[in-house]
Amino acid sequence: MNDFAHVIQPDAIQRMERIAEDVRTKSRGEMTIVTLPDIGTRDVQEVALEIGRQWKVGKIGNPGDPTRNAGAVILLVPKETSKDGRGHCFIATGRGAEGFITDADAGDICREATPAFMQKDYSTGLELVTLRTAERFAKEFNFQLDTSLAPPVVAKSYDYPSGNGGGSGMRSGVHSNHHPDRRVRRWAWRMGRGWRRLWRRRWWWFRWLWWWWRFWWWRWRLELVREPGIVE
Repeated sequence: MNDFAHVIQPDAIQRMERIAEDVRTKSRGEMTIVTLPDIGTRDVQEVALEIGRQWKVGKIGNPGDPTRNAGAVILLVPKETSKDGRGHCFIATGRGAEGFITDADAGDICREATPAFMQKDYSTGLELVTLRTAERFAKEFNFQLDTSLAPPVVAKSYDYPSGNGGGSGMRSGVHSNHHPDRRVRRWAWRMGRGWRRLWRRRWWWFRWLWWWWRFWWWRWRLELVREPGIVE
C-alpha cells in the first residue's frame, strides 16, 4: 500500500495490506494499491499500467502456470488534489488476471465505491475496492479470504457512468448530472422536442408527397402516350 496522496487512514492501510498479503499467500497473485495526488495530463490507464510494469506486479512463472502475471494495480487519484479537477479510480490487471477481472468488473468495483469517494471518505472507498478485487482472486483460485476482513459499509447510490476503459472515472458533479430520474426526464423532453419539430415542418412533408405524386402521374401519362396506337 503506497499512499502518496496522503488521504488514507493508518488503520485502513493496515487492513488493505492484510488483504493483499492474504491474496499473495493463498494464491501467489499480487495486488498493489497506490494513491497519487495528481497524474497531470496523462491517462489514468496509462499510469496504472506503467506502475505495474515498473514495479513488476504479478508473478513471473513458467508457461501454463495459472498465477503467471496474475497481478492487479489499484490506482486512486483524489479529486481535491488532481489538477484536472477530476478524481480517478482504476484497476489495471496483468495478463494472468484479466480473465477474471474484466474491464466491466473493474468498472463495477469502482462504481460501488464512488459514493464514499464523493464524500471524501477515501479510506472506506479504497478499502472496498481492494476487498472486491481480492474476492475476484479468491473466486478464481478457489480459496477463502480472511473472514475478519469484512467489507466496509458504503451508502447505497445510483448507477454512475464509468470512466475510461477498465475502471471508473469520478467526475465533478456526476452525482447531480446523472441522476436516473433526471435522465428519464431529459429523454422524454428530447423525444417531445423531436415530435414538435416534425409537426412544425409538416408542410414540407405534404409538399414532398405532392411532388412525388406529380412525378409518377406524369410518368404514367408519358408511358400511355408512348404505347403504339395511341399517337398516330
